[in-house]
Amino acid sequence: ALAGECRGSVRVGAASFFCAHVLPDIAEEFQRQYPAWRASMLEVNAPDLYPCLQSGTIDLSLSVEAADPRLFHSTVWHEEQILLAVPAAFSVNRGLEAFQLTAAQVREGVHLQENFPAVDLSRFAQEPFLLLKQGNDLNQRAYKLCRNAGFVPKTSVFLTQMMTAYYLVCEGQGVSFLRSTIPEYVTPTDSVVFYQLRDPMATRPIYLSYLKRRANPVQQKLIDFMWSRSLLGDRSGER
Repeated sequence: ALAGECRGSVRVGAASFFCAHVLPDIAEEFQRQYPAWRASMLEVNAPDLYPCLQSGTIDLSLSVEAADPRLFHSTVWHEEQILLAVPAAFSVNRGLEAFQLTAAQVREGVHLQENFPAVDLSRFAQEPFLLLKQGNDLNQRAYKLCRNAGFVPKTSVFLTQMMTAYYLVCEGQGVSFLRSTIPEYVTPTDSVVFYQLRDPMATRPIYLSYLKRRANPVQQKLIDFMWSRSLLGDRSGER
Protein backbone atom coordinates (compact mmCIF):
# COMPACT_ATOMS: atom_id res chain seq x y z
CA ALA A 1 0.00 0.00 0.00
CA LEU A 2 2.85 2.42 0.85
CA ALA A 3 4.38 1.71 -2.56
CA GLY A 4 1.15 2.86 -4.19
CA GLU A 5 -0.38 -0.53 -4.90
CA CYS A 6 -4.14 -0.31 -5.37
CA ARG A 7 -6.26 -2.41 -3.02
CA GLY A 8 -9.55 -3.71 -4.36
CA SER A 9 -11.53 -6.68 -5.56
CA VAL A 10 -12.81 -8.10 -8.83
CA ARG A 11 -15.81 -10.38 -9.31
CA VAL A 12 -15.80 -12.99 -12.06
CA GLY A 13 -19.07 -14.54 -13.20
CA ALA A 14 -19.24 -17.87 -14.99
CA ALA A 15 -21.28 -21.03 -15.38
CA SER A 16 -20.97 -23.85 -12.85
CA PHE A 17 -18.24 -25.79 -14.69
CA PHE A 18 -15.84 -22.84 -14.71
CA CYS A 19 -16.68 -21.91 -11.11
CA ALA A 20 -16.13 -25.46 -9.90
CA HIS A 21 -13.09 -26.50 -11.91
CA VAL A 22 -11.31 -23.65 -13.71
CA LEU A 23 -11.56 -20.42 -11.75
CA PRO A 24 -10.71 -21.57 -8.17
CA ASP A 25 -7.07 -22.33 -9.00
CA ILE A 26 -6.75 -19.10 -10.99
CA ALA A 27 -8.23 -17.03 -8.14
CA GLU A 28 -6.02 -18.73 -5.54
CA GLU A 29 -2.84 -18.20 -7.54
CA PHE A 30 -3.82 -14.61 -8.36
CA GLN A 31 -4.26 -13.80 -4.68
CA ARG A 32 -0.93 -15.42 -3.79
CA GLN A 33 0.75 -13.20 -6.34
CA TYR A 34 -1.28 -10.09 -5.39
CA PRO A 35 -2.20 -10.54 -1.69
CA ALA A 36 -3.67 -7.04 -1.34
CA TRP A 37 -6.35 -7.77 -3.96
CA ARG A 38 -9.24 -10.19 -4.02
CA ALA A 39 -10.74 -12.19 -6.87
CA SER A 40 -14.15 -13.69 -6.12
CA MET A 41 -16.41 -15.92 -8.21
CA LEU A 42 -20.15 -15.87 -8.78
CA GLU A 43 -21.92 -18.82 -10.39
CA VAL A 44 -24.34 -17.42 -12.96
CA ASN A 45 -26.64 -19.17 -15.44
CA ALA A 46 -25.57 -18.52 -19.03
CA PRO A 47 -28.56 -16.29 -19.98
CA ASP A 48 -27.90 -14.07 -16.94
CA LEU A 49 -24.17 -13.53 -17.40
CA TYR A 50 -24.22 -10.45 -19.60
CA PRO A 51 -27.10 -8.76 -17.72
CA CYS A 52 -25.05 -9.26 -14.54
CA LEU A 53 -22.03 -7.77 -16.27
CA GLN A 54 -24.03 -4.79 -17.48
CA SER A 55 -25.55 -4.14 -14.05
CA GLY A 56 -22.18 -4.30 -12.30
CA THR A 57 -22.99 -7.43 -10.30
CA ILE A 58 -19.83 -8.91 -11.82
CA ASP A 59 -16.78 -7.22 -13.33
CA LEU A 60 -15.64 -9.94 -15.74
CA SER A 61 -17.34 -12.94 -17.30
CA LEU A 62 -16.25 -16.24 -18.82
CA SER A 63 -18.73 -17.56 -21.34
CA VAL A 64 -19.04 -19.58 -24.52
CA GLU A 65 -21.69 -17.09 -25.70
CA ALA A 66 -20.52 -14.06 -27.66
CA ALA A 67 -21.13 -10.67 -26.04
CA ASP A 68 -22.85 -7.67 -27.63
CA PRO A 69 -19.92 -5.70 -29.09
CA ARG A 70 -21.82 -2.44 -28.60
CA LEU A 71 -21.75 -2.91 -24.83
CA PHE A 72 -18.84 -5.19 -24.00
CA HIS A 73 -15.22 -5.69 -24.82
CA SER A 74 -14.83 -9.39 -25.51
CA THR A 75 -11.82 -11.50 -26.46
CA VAL A 76 -11.33 -15.22 -27.01
CA TRP A 77 -9.50 -16.50 -23.94
CA HIS A 78 -9.19 -20.09 -25.17
CA GLU A 79 -10.83 -22.51 -27.56
CA GLU A 80 -12.19 -25.85 -26.44
CA GLN A 81 -12.99 -29.05 -28.30
CA ILE A 82 -16.35 -30.81 -28.10
CA LEU A 83 -16.09 -34.61 -28.10
CA LEU A 84 -18.71 -37.33 -28.32
CA ALA A 85 -18.83 -39.40 -25.12
CA VAL A 86 -20.26 -42.92 -25.44
CA PRO A 87 -20.73 -45.67 -22.84
CA ALA A 88 -17.97 -48.20 -23.47
CA ALA A 89 -20.48 -51.07 -23.26
CA PHE A 90 -22.59 -49.80 -26.19
CA SER A 91 -22.45 -52.15 -29.18
CA VAL A 92 -22.07 -49.19 -31.55
CA ASN A 93 -18.41 -48.99 -30.48
CA ARG A 94 -17.55 -52.28 -32.18
CA GLY A 95 -15.41 -51.67 -35.22
CA LEU A 96 -14.62 -48.10 -34.17
CA GLU A 97 -11.57 -48.92 -32.05
CA ALA A 98 -9.26 -46.85 -34.26
CA PHE A 99 -11.28 -43.73 -33.46
CA GLN A 100 -11.68 -44.25 -29.72
CA LEU A 101 -10.04 -42.20 -27.00
CA THR A 102 -9.76 -43.12 -23.35
CA ALA A 103 -10.15 -40.46 -20.67
CA ALA A 104 -6.38 -40.63 -20.08
CA GLN A 105 -5.69 -39.97 -23.77
CA VAL A 106 -8.04 -36.99 -23.75
CA ARG A 107 -6.22 -35.58 -20.72
CA GLU A 108 -2.94 -36.00 -22.61
CA GLY A 109 -4.34 -34.11 -25.60
CA VAL A 110 -4.12 -37.02 -28.05
CA HIS A 111 -7.31 -35.79 -29.75
CA LEU A 112 -5.52 -32.54 -30.63
CA GLN A 113 -2.95 -34.33 -32.78
CA GLU A 114 -3.44 -33.38 -36.39
CA ASN A 115 -3.45 -36.97 -37.65
CA PHE A 116 -5.84 -38.41 -35.07
CA PRO A 117 -8.90 -39.72 -36.97
CA ALA A 118 -12.38 -38.31 -36.48
CA VAL A 119 -15.40 -40.59 -36.28
CA ASP A 120 -18.37 -40.39 -38.64
CA LEU A 121 -21.07 -39.03 -36.33
CA SER A 122 -23.81 -40.64 -38.43
CA ARG A 123 -22.73 -44.02 -37.00
CA PHE A 124 -24.50 -42.92 -33.77
CA ALA A 125 -27.77 -41.82 -35.36
CA GLN A 126 -29.76 -44.57 -33.63
CA GLU A 127 -28.30 -44.03 -30.16
CA PRO A 128 -30.13 -42.21 -27.32
CA PHE A 129 -28.69 -38.74 -26.85
CA LEU A 130 -28.38 -36.81 -23.59
CA LEU A 131 -28.48 -33.11 -24.43
CA LEU A 132 -28.39 -29.90 -22.49
CA LYS A 133 -31.58 -27.86 -22.38
CA GLN A 134 -32.71 -25.46 -25.06
CA GLY A 135 -31.04 -22.08 -24.73
CA ASN A 136 -27.66 -23.61 -23.91
CA ASP A 137 -24.95 -23.12 -26.53
CA LEU A 138 -24.15 -26.84 -26.55
CA ASN A 139 -27.80 -27.69 -27.25
CA GLN A 140 -27.66 -25.63 -30.42
CA ARG A 141 -24.29 -27.04 -31.39
CA ALA A 142 -25.48 -30.60 -30.80
CA TYR A 143 -28.38 -30.22 -33.22
CA LYS A 144 -26.14 -28.57 -35.82
CA LEU A 145 -23.51 -31.31 -35.47
CA CYS A 146 -26.15 -33.99 -35.95
CA ARG A 147 -27.81 -32.14 -38.82
CA ASN A 148 -24.43 -31.79 -40.56
CA ALA A 149 -24.07 -35.58 -40.15
CA GLY A 150 -27.48 -36.15 -41.74
CA PHE A 151 -29.75 -37.03 -38.82
CA VAL A 152 -31.83 -35.65 -35.96
CA PRO A 153 -30.71 -36.92 -32.53
CA LYS A 154 -33.05 -39.18 -30.60
CA THR A 155 -32.97 -37.28 -27.34
CA SER A 156 -33.94 -39.22 -24.24
CA VAL A 157 -33.11 -36.58 -21.59
CA PHE A 158 -32.57 -32.81 -21.50
CA LEU A 159 -30.25 -31.61 -18.75
CA THR A 160 -29.10 -28.38 -17.13
CA GLN A 161 -25.52 -29.32 -16.26
CA MET A 162 -22.87 -30.89 -18.47
CA MET A 163 -21.38 -32.81 -15.56
CA THR A 164 -24.75 -34.51 -15.05
CA ALA A 165 -24.66 -35.59 -18.68
CA TYR A 166 -21.18 -37.00 -18.18
CA TYR A 167 -22.20 -39.08 -15.16
CA LEU A 168 -25.25 -40.41 -17.00
CA VAL A 169 -22.98 -41.48 -19.86
CA CYS A 170 -20.85 -43.27 -17.26
CA GLU A 171 -23.99 -45.10 -16.13
CA GLY A 172 -24.82 -46.17 -19.69
CA GLN A 173 -27.88 -43.96 -20.11
CA GLY A 174 -26.92 -42.52 -23.51
CA VAL A 175 -24.34 -40.63 -25.55
CA SER A 176 -23.57 -36.93 -25.17
CA PHE A 177 -21.49 -34.07 -26.51
CA LEU A 178 -19.03 -32.92 -23.83
CA ARG A 179 -16.15 -30.49 -23.54
CA SER A 180 -12.80 -32.22 -23.79
CA THR A 181 -11.59 -30.77 -20.48
CA ILE A 182 -14.01 -32.83 -18.37
CA PRO A 183 -11.67 -35.87 -17.99
CA GLU A 184 -9.15 -33.51 -16.38
CA TYR A 185 -11.42 -32.97 -13.38
CA VAL A 186 -13.14 -36.31 -12.75
CA THR A 187 -12.12 -39.71 -11.41
CA PRO A 188 -10.64 -41.84 -14.22
CA THR A 189 -13.00 -44.48 -15.59
CA ASP A 190 -13.03 -47.06 -18.37
CA SER A 191 -16.81 -46.91 -18.67
CA VAL A 192 -16.72 -44.13 -21.27
CA VAL A 193 -14.97 -43.76 -24.61
CA PHE A 194 -14.57 -40.48 -26.46
CA TYR A 195 -14.59 -39.65 -30.16
CA GLN A 196 -13.09 -36.74 -32.05
CA LEU A 197 -15.48 -34.91 -34.39
CA ARG A 198 -14.28 -33.32 -37.61
CA ASP A 199 -16.75 -30.45 -37.80
CA PRO A 200 -16.18 -26.70 -37.21
CA MET A 201 -19.06 -26.78 -34.72
CA ALA A 202 -16.98 -29.08 -32.49
CA THR A 203 -14.61 -26.21 -31.67
CA ARG A 204 -15.95 -23.31 -29.66
CA PRO A 205 -14.40 -20.17 -28.16
CA ILE A 206 -14.44 -19.19 -24.50
CA TYR A 207 -14.87 -15.43 -24.19
CA LEU A 208 -13.48 -13.17 -21.51
CA SER A 209 -15.68 -10.07 -21.41
CA TYR A 210 -16.15 -6.82 -19.51
CA LEU A 211 -18.02 -3.55 -19.96
CA LYS A 212 -16.76 -1.14 -22.60
CA ARG A 213 -15.00 1.19 -20.25
CA ARG A 214 -11.43 1.36 -19.08
CA ALA A 215 -10.80 -1.59 -16.76
CA ASN A 216 -9.76 -0.60 -13.25
CA PRO A 217 -6.28 -1.69 -12.07
CA VAL A 218 -7.53 -4.84 -10.34
CA GLN A 219 -9.57 -5.95 -13.33
CA GLN A 220 -6.69 -5.33 -15.69
CA LYS A 221 -4.28 -7.26 -13.48
CA LEU A 222 -6.62 -10.25 -13.41
CA ILE A 223 -7.22 -10.04 -17.16
CA ASP A 224 -3.47 -10.02 -17.81
CA PHE A 225 -3.01 -12.84 -15.30
CA MET A 226 -5.67 -14.99 -16.99
CA TRP A 227 -4.05 -14.49 -20.36
CA SER A 228 -0.95 -16.14 -18.93
CA ARG A 229 -2.94 -19.17 -17.80
CA SER A 230 -4.07 -22.22 -19.74
CA LEU A 231 -7.58 -23.61 -19.54
CA LEU A 232 -5.98 -26.70 -18.00
CA GLY A 233 -3.91 -26.04 -14.92
CA ASP A 234 -1.26 -28.67 -15.69
CA ARG A 235 -0.63 -27.25 -19.15
CA SER A 236 0.34 -23.74 -18.17
CA GLY A 237 1.81 -21.76 -21.01
CA GLU A 238 -0.42 -23.26 -23.72
CA ARG A 239 -2.62 -20.67 -25.39
